[in-house]
Amino acid sequence: AERPAAQPSASFFDRMQGADHLPDRETHDVGCTLTFDKALYNWIIELCRADSLGVRSDEVASCSRLLKAVRDALQAIDGREGAFRYARVPARWKEYTKLTGDQAIKRAKRPAKSLQWTRVQQLADAIRAAIDRPAFTRQQLWSDFVGDCEELYEVLRQKVEDMRGHATAQAERQARPTVCGCAVLCRAVSHRAVPCRASLCCRAV
Repeated sequence: AERPAAQPSASFFDRMQGADHLPDRETHDVGCTLTFDKALYNWIIELCRADSLGVRSDEVASCSRLLKAVRDALQAIDGREGAFRYARVPARWKEYTKLTGDQAIKRAKRPAKSLQWTRVQQLADAIRAAIDRPAFTRQQLWSDFVGDCEELYEVLRQKVEDMRGHATAQAERQARPTVCGCAVLCRAVSHRAVPCRASLCCRAV
């Protein structure tokens, strides 16, 4: 029996339609080295090139927004892995940490420990918008890459929920009356023979 003819891949059809463009790589002046963010961005572009990903010329700007949103998220996580659910970050986005020698992509110095939840929310929103708006992200060719972007978005979204939950719990603890605080208030009003309104708190604690 004759073997069926091989079917063209999705990437073949995309290239036939001119979907073979990627954003330009970042460059640096002679004698200088790329900053961490620029090197990370170039590395993500090379990931796309290695997987034969591409977009139409009119989609390059949208593609760049997605890659930069991923870059910004990875930059926020780098050096703060313990503060995020790093195990959920797709292996694709961790490969740069294994590069050595001239290919190594590392920060010049460790990032500040503090990170506002509003900033993490902005990073998550940027990835969400960069996925939802363009048409190329719904193509089969980009499905694996976009799937890993979705996972990265979920890591950020969960971090926002954790940070907001922690902030809410801390605010509630600070607002809750304590036995010591009520006792001080009772003594402060005792000379006026006025019942201490905090007494209910004292009994409830």
